[in-house]
Amino acid sequence: MLRQMLSFNLKRCVLCFGCEVACKIEHNRSGGSKWIEMITVGPEEIGGKLTMEFIPMNCRHCEDPPCMAVCPSKGAIYQREDGIVLLNSDLCIGCKFCIQACPFGAMQFNADRGVVEKCDLCVDRIDQGLEPFCAKNCFGKCIEFKSIEELSKDRRATIARNILVGR
Repeated sequence: MLRQMLSFNLKRCVLCFGCEVACKIEHNRSGGSKWIEMITVGPEEIGGKLTMEFIPMNCRHCEDPPCMAVCPSKGAIYQREDGIVLLNSDLCIGCKFCIQACPFGAMQFNADRGVVEKCDLCVDRIDQGLEPFCAKNCFGKCIEFKSIEELSKDRRATIARNILVGR
């Protein structure tokens, strides 16, 4: 089965927070945890230049998810054939082990419900052949939903262009 994932071109990001808003709208969430969050790193001086970066913090739907490995509740966190990592909140016991295990800070505890939540990659949209809502609504078009093969091809083309520029 084709494995797809979100790809971020952070050079295009203008920190409009459109991805965060789109996620909240799509999942009918007003406040609380963010399933995608843009984190600002900086400003800091690097090599005599002032720089600031914007980094998206969201579930990366890992190939071998550490959150799933530490979850004591059988089936609460599971992975579909296409690689999407999902959480069944009915089976979540709220132990927060997955929060500790996630290297991206993607797992969020919902205190009102007593369960952990996370990005589901807009799985309902994907099942309809649509892209995740954050990618669809990214103002700068810096979030794309692509297959791993497409991402590899894009990266190779970028590296080739950079080699040509560096000559």
